[in-house]
Amino acid sequence: MPSWAVILGSGGLAGLLVALIAPVITDQLQQRRERERESREARAAWVARQRELCTGLLQAVVDFRRMLHTFRTLHDDLESRLAAKEMLEFPRQQMQSVHETVRRVRSELDLEPNAKLQSAIVRWGDAGMAYQQALARPMSSRWRLIRLYFGKTSPDEIKRLADDYDARIQELQDAVREHMASLEAPAKTVPARRLPRLPRLPRLPRLLRLP
Repeated sequence: MPSWAVILGSGGLAGLLVALIAPVITDQLQQRRERERESREARAAWVARQRELCTGLLQAVVDFRRMLHTFRTLHDDLESRLAAKEMLEFPRQQMQSVHETVRRVRSELDLEPNAKLQSAIVRWGDAGMAYQQALARPMSSRWRLIRLYFGKTSPDEIKRLADDYDARIQELQDAVREHMASLEAPAKTVPARRLPRLPRLPRLPRLLRLP
């Protein structure tokens, strides 16, 4: 029997294939580990960014509510309107930050949609603006001095808008907490085998098998 037949029949072919495939397998494993590492790092960065945005959004809710409290004071306490300019100076400065925070959050949600959180932000903003406009309406004209210093919006309207705004705040806070809780769930990954399955070796022709 030829010597090459003995080599093939005694496992030489398998050894040769393994020697050829082993570097490929090692390279594939390394590439897979690298992709998994990059994926974990990307998710960690995304989660950190989401947490930062959610924390900023909750702070924006607090700042906007503080501004509405100032408007409510000016609306209910007629004497305080004499100092309206000074009282509104700081809230006006905060408004730019509030608008910028909300804009960043909504831009991020355009990339990573969350319908519940997006809807909650819209309803909170609409309710807040309606409440603010109702409070500021009596003080909106410098030419109507009586209305400027003595006018008030209907108490029933103010109460309805205030209650609606409080409800929208609660809705938004719940949506933010739910979104932040979802960040705790680990990303779904397909478990990788330690070693890729070796290709099936071809059956040797009968003439090449050892007796």
